[in-house]
Amino acid sequence: MDENALIDAWNTRDVGAIIDLYAADATRHHYAYPEADLTGRDAIAAGVGAILHACPDAALTNRSRGVCGDGRILQEWT
Repeated sequence: MDENALIDAWNTRDVGAIIDLYAADATRHHYAYPEADLTGRDAIAAGVGAILHACPDAALTNRSRGVCGDGRILQEWT
C-alpha cells in the first residue's frame, strides 16, 4: 500500500479511494480500541465512513511509521 496515497485519500475524504488501497481481505486494526478492528473492504468502508462523518474537519498527517517483518505497515497519525 502506498502510504502517501492513503493519507491523501483520507484527506480528500473519498471513501472509495481509501478502500481501493486495501486488499479485499484486509484487516484495519485499531490498537487503542481492538474491539473496533474491521476485516474486509465493506466493513472497512463502513468504519471509514463513520469516522469521516464523526470528524468532518479532520486531516491526517503521518507522525511516525514502522514496517513489520511480515510487511505490515504501522502508522501513527495525528
